[in-house]
This record gives sequence, C-alpha cells and structure tokens, in this order.
Amino acid sequence: MELCGYAFGRVCDIEPDRTERGVIDIHVPQSEYAKRDEKAVHDYGWGPFCSFGVPDDGTHCPGVYVIAVADEVVYVGETKDLYDQFTNGYGRISPANCFEGGQGTNCRLNTGIFHAVRAGDRVSIHLHATDDFEGTEAENRALRRIIKDDLITAIDPEWNKNTSDETNETADHPTAVSEPKADRQENAPDPTADCLEETPESTADRPGETPEPTADTFEFRETTRPDDAPTGEFSELYDYLTEHERDSVERTFAELEVVLDAPLPTEARRWQRWWTNDPLSHPHSKAWLRAGYKVADVSLPDGQVRFERLRDSSRASDTAETPQVGRVSPGRRE
Repeated sequence: MELCGYAFGRVCDIEPDRTERGVIDIHVPQSEYAKRDEKAVHDYGWGPFCSFGVPDDGTHCPGVYVIAVADEVVYVGETKDLYDQFTNGYGRISPANCFEGGQGTNCRLNTGIFHAVRAGDRVSIHLHATDDFEGTEAENRALRRIIKDDLITAIDPEWNKNTSDETNETADHPTAVSEPKADRQENAPDPTADCLEETPESTADRPGETPEPTADTFEFRETTRPDDAPTGEFSELYDYLTEHERDSVERTFAELEVVLDAPLPTEARRWQRWWTNDPLSHPHSKAWLRAGYKVADVSLPDGQVRFERLRDSSRASDTAETPQVGRVSPGRRE
C-alpha cells in the first residue's frame, strides 16, 4: 500500500477473541476499577470492547500506522512500538482507561474495531516503519508526526476526526493510565457481564443455587423460574428481562448476543417481522412476552431493538403486534 508517497507494509488483520460459540468476546472492565465511585465513565468508556493483539514478530518497531476497514483508511497514528500500541493499548482496555482521565482514544478505536468486525468487515493494520532512520528518538518521533500529519491532511480519515479525547494519549505509552496494585480486586467479575457492580459473594457462593444476572447492573441474585417460562435458545433473554427493573430496555444486537451467549439468527438481522409480538407465528417471542415486555421498535441497519414493559392485561394475553422498524435498508422486504 502506498499513501502520499509513503510505502506501507501490511501487518495483519485484526481478529478479536471469540467465545466458544463464535461470538466476539465482549470485554467489560469498568467494574474492576476500584475508584469507580469517585470518577465518572467518559464518553467512550462504555464500549463495547473486544480484545485482540498483533504478531510479535517484526512489530517491535517505530513508525506510522494506518487502520483500514474494508481497505479504506479510517485512522492514522504514530508509535514508538507498534506491538505495544496495539496489544497493550488498543487491544486491551484497562479499567482505568474507561473513566475520566483515561485514554479515550484507546476506548474509541477499540469500539470502532469491534463494530467493524461484528459487521463482517475486514479490519487491517499497515505500517510505514521508521526504524531505519538515523537519528535520535526525539528526531524519529518528530519525523513520525510529520508523516502522520501529512497523511491526515491528505486522507482525512474518519476516525481521526474526533480528537477531543486525545489529551491523555501518548504514542510511547499506550497504557499509561492504570490502577495502583493495591486497588485491584482479587476476584475479577464475569467478563460477559455489562455492569458496574460487584458480584455479591453471598448469593453466588450458596450451594445449590444458580444466580441470575439482573438487567443493567448484572449483579447476581437468586431467581425462581415459573413453570411456563420459555426454555431453549432464548431462555436467557427471558431471564434477563424478567429481572429488569426498567420499563424500557434498549439493546444492540451485539449486547443481546452476550445475554444469549450465542449469535442471533440471521433472520433477526434481516427481517423486521422476526421481532413480531406473536407467540403463535413466532414462538421465540415468548421469551420477551412472558417476561412482561413487547418489542416496541427495531432498527435493522443500526442493529438495535427496544423492549417496553407490557401492562398486566397485555402480558396475560400475549397479543400479536408488529413492532415499528427504524430505517430499514432499501430493497429489504418484510
């Protein structure tokens, strides 16, 4: 690849870690931060985040790198060590980096990579190495910044346009913001949870009991499932909504896959009618209807669905209803 006269070598495609079922393993580090009650999560600190790295061979070098999505350059950066920048920086979001004072760029790029890979796009890294430059480290860094600025001016990459979070970003220290060792918890929480609360030990450790995660906090509490509770591949969604305390629950498809610990059916991403509130024609809708919710709105292009709590009468009848659909792509039929 050649950009503005600079030669770039392809390093690798970014392949985030996945669960045993093939779903991208979502990393939720916020609850591991001991000072989470003292600081607010910044604009990019909620993720979703994934974990990834780059090959160790030949990547411990300085240079200017580009991130490309579907062969289109979306970000240009410079670094003292490419391996450290991606494996320990962008690819591993530390708990402290999610909060005010943390490196928002790490969080922002990680989330962008997550969504691009989840959408099926190839995300690749390319490097213009400057390790053969004869000069001091300060001179090398000045050269890298000149090249980076040239490329950003010429290409105007999409992910470089938001630079308000770059205050704490340093190319030489991709993971500069970290917790003191004394503040780290002994037991890390479930990485599939999306919470800011610790797991109460009293319920999780009781013999013979299976704790269930609650809605936004995913804290664990003992639950009793009724006899008519749905079983099968969507039973986790029923359990999730049953324990939810809010009347309106909006989730991305990726977040629902974390709840299910499995990919959504292809039809759920392509057809609005898959989300119909009709237990007769769409038995899977029992997962949310019997939990006391209906699908109120679906956006297939954005990959989002909004559940709203039913009134008691509606909950009992499981009335068929087709949810609204938001911004359906042209050419798609219901």
